[in-house]
Amino acid sequence: MPALLPFIAMGAGVLALTRGLFRPHRALAKEGAVVRCGGPTAMRICDPSIGLVVPVGADVYATAPGKVVAAGEEWLHILVTNEPVVLMYDGVKPAVQEGQHVGRGQSLGSSVGNVSFAVSEFRPGRKLIPLPASAWLAARGLRPLVSTSDPSNRWCETPRKVLVPKAASAGCNFRSPEAARFGLLPVEIRLG
Repeated sequence: MPALLPFIAMGAGVLALTRGLFRPHRALAKEGAVVRCGGPTAMRICDPSIGLVVPVGADVYATAPGKVVAAGEEWLHILVTNEPVVLMYDGVKPAVQEGQHVGRGQSLGSSVGNVSFAVSEFRPGRKLIPLPASAWLAARGLRPLVSTSDPSNRWCETPRKVLVPKAASAGCNFRSPEAARFGLLPVEIRLG
């Protein structure tokens, strides 16, 4: 049995490398620009989503494994497998169908130009509770874009230190996301 351990470890390494090479994206899209962070609109209505401009036809990726629970012509919702969270994508022509399981980094469809991404915690018997999408992404080692064409330094663009402004936090009743089960780099999330 001890002679098999190196082969088992090597097999696990090959699987991890294969997954990393075929689904390397730890972001919503490869390129684009963040144009809006989550928070109250000018009319004081909560919009918890991150707004992105992504080239038309560019792939938009799953940020967590889960099941597609709803899909329309230009939107889809994913119930995350390992936590009670719903991911909401808008501005995406789905390449997946309702009931289909998706993996992190898998292409969900193509951008129609403006993409919105929101995260809500699901509690049975209760409504969806909005989470700051950028904080949820950062807690899992993810970010909105791999590279940005317009680095505007908005609070929701920072990959590991997310400081949600008081106006955004109070205006949407944001709740801090749960920490990821595993992370290599430290992440700081503070709600104002």
